[in-house]
Amino acid sequence: MKNKKWLSFAVSVVLTLAIFAILFSRIDLAMFMDSVRNISICALLVSLLVLVPIFYISGYRWKLMISDYKAISVSEGIKTYLLSQSLNTITPSRIGDLGKAYFLRDSRFNMKIGAAAVILEKSFDLISILLFAVLGVLFMKTGFGMAYYIILLLCLLLAFLVVAFTARLGKGSLVCRCVSFLIPFKRLRSLALEMLSYFDTVRKDRKKVTIVILSSFLLWFLHLFQGYLFFWVVGQDIGFFIALGLIPIGILAGMIPVTIAGMGTRDAAFIFLFSSYAPAQVMILFGLIFSLRYVIPALLGLLWVNRYMVKSQ
Repeated sequence: MKNKKWLSFAVSVVLTLAIFAILFSRIDLAMFMDSVRNISICALLVSLLVLVPIFYISGYRWKLMISDYKAISVSEGIKTYLLSQSLNTITPSRIGDLGKAYFLRDSRFNMKIGAAAVILEKSFDLISILLFAVLGVLFMKTGFGMAYYIILLLCLLLAFLVVAFTARLGKGSLVCRCVSFLIPFKRLRSLALEMLSYFDTVRKDRKKVTIVILSSFLLWFLHLFQGYLFFWVVGQDIGFFIALGLIPIGILAGMIPVTIAGMGTRDAAFIFLFSSYAPAQVMILFGLIFSLRYVIPALLGLLWVNRYMVKSQ
């Protein structure tokens, strides 16, 4: 099993390097180096400071989401968030986020409940990013064809949350009976029923749910605002709403589980999406700077890997 994981990681590394090799082969390297030399260090430092409230809100939100099962401090929420970012660099499709549940698990806060919390958290994240994408595309007054697909996915996610927070989910309910009937595999069925139990517990505190939802929107506003600031770092004047609408699509492309932390696929998507607003060599540089949002938390998370690995044994 370990050999398969390392093989998968090696393949991701090779694909990442291959994509970058193709991208760099199609640009003027001299112009790229000029763009590197023209980076605004002051703007870069200011934009990276946005990571501070992002870390805090992420830790605080996770603290709230598991408070019915486990009491943790905001500080511990931040540490486990950073640790999950470290794991995301070597796992596909943000599966590393499950590390937050794995390293905090105990007899009450088990992996099934933890997985349910992560799924709900990622649902709020995806809804937030899609909503900003829709608003951005509409303000651009172009790309309405793209907006239809974004709105469709947004509606599906909203429908999922409406069911999760309004339907009767207790034992013996129609939803539980349907889950038990439709899922033949015992472990998967048990996981699904545990998730329904988690939703049923969390939704009782409407104030907490409201705070979690609002913090998700604020969190993604900060993510996208930081992306907008990165354009100032590379000396490119991109309209705020253009950045607001197109950056989320690039981030979603980076979630395709083929490269390391989405690098390469995300960069290629940025080049395509912003082709009418900035040259390819500038967008490659933008993409590399944008990756600092993933690299810095991942490096910080390594500070607590040993502690949580020992603690979780």
